[in-house]
This record gives sequence, C-alpha cells and structure tokens, in this order.
Amino acid sequence: MSKEQRTAFEAELQIRLRERLTAPVGLKVTKNKISLSVDSDRSRTGILGLQYLQKAGGYMLTVAATNGAFTAFYERNPPPYRSNLPPEWQYAMNSLMEKFKVFAQDIGGTVPLPTTDAAIDSTCGWICEKLNTIYLPRLSNFLLCSPGLIADIIENPDHYDYPIPMIACAISSNALDPRGYADRVLIKRLLKNKAYDSSVLLGA
Repeated sequence: MSKEQRTAFEAELQIRLRERLTAPVGLKVTKNKISLSVDSDRSRTGILGLQYLQKAGGYMLTVAATNGAFTAFYERNPPPYRSNLPPEWQYAMNSLMEKFKVFAQDIGGTVPLPTTDAAIDSTCGWICEKLNTIYLPRLSNFLLCSPGLIADIIENPDHYDYPIPMIACAISSNALDPRGYADRVLIKRLLKNKAYDSSVLLGA
C-alpha cells in the first residue's frame, strides 16, 4: 500500500474520530491516538492507539492505561504474585491478542488499510463504532473504577495487571457486597493465590 493511501485514510479517520467519539471522561484525538484522562494530575490516564503493521497491511488497536486508585489499593494489599503486565501499565491489550477478533476485520487481528473512497468511509465507520461501543466504555470503566469494570475483568483477565485485587478495589469503591461476586470471581481462570485472592475479595 502506498504512503499516500495511508496519509489520506489517516487524515479522514482523524476527522471522523473527532466528530463521533464520546466518553464520560476527558477525550483528545490526535493522529492515530485517542487520549483519555480524569484528573488534572494525570493519575488516571489511558491511550487508544492505531498502529499500522506493514506486513499485515492493516491497523492494530492498542490500549494502555493506569489509575492511581489501583496503585494505592495494591500498596495496602500487596499481591503475593507477579503482575500479568509490564509494571508501567495496569490495563493493556492489543487487537492481535483478542481470542475473538472483536476489533479486527480479519483473523490476523487488524483492520485492512482501505484503498477506495467507499472503503475509507466504511472503515472509518467500523473503527468509530467499535471504539464507541466496546473499547472506550472499557477504558472509561477502568479509569473511573466503575462497577462495569468487574465484568470487563472477568471477560478478559489477561488484559489487567492483578484481576482479583482490581475487582476487589472496584467493589470497595462502589460500596458493593463482595459476597455477591464470589462465585463469578473466585474461579480457576482468575485465581493466582487462593488464600490471598479470597481474602482480598471478601474483605473489600
């Protein structure tokens, strides 16, 4: 694909993203990147990125975010096991790692670079719809530590650094009853250390 085709598509996509994206937190669109923030001190920030992969001929979605509320919770309740993620992120994923290719339009995990005006229009619509209905809500749930984060973690635990402690933090922050979540959370797919995970969840 030519550089001119990429430039034309990315320029149009940036316009569409600015027009169509919505979120309950601060949102800023720049070239191939959407930044979200909650606090002026930047303690709760996230980035959605669109990265062009030359060999695939398409765009991969990336997500990375941090939230100081989780950092403070982990300091009070130190997990006795390693994080799922590099230390600089608490929520991170990309469309290549999705088991069910939700963002992608092909099995490789990317959205192909469109080469016609009709395809540009369709692809921009596809990306905006996926961001507005799936990825921006997930990122907002994380940044706001809202109840919806619990289901997000249960669905994709590998995308979060410490799944059960993070769920415990969300339960505590929203004054929910942890006993109502035990059967869904204390399961093999999420457990890392049964004694710690049970204690931190039920003590939330």
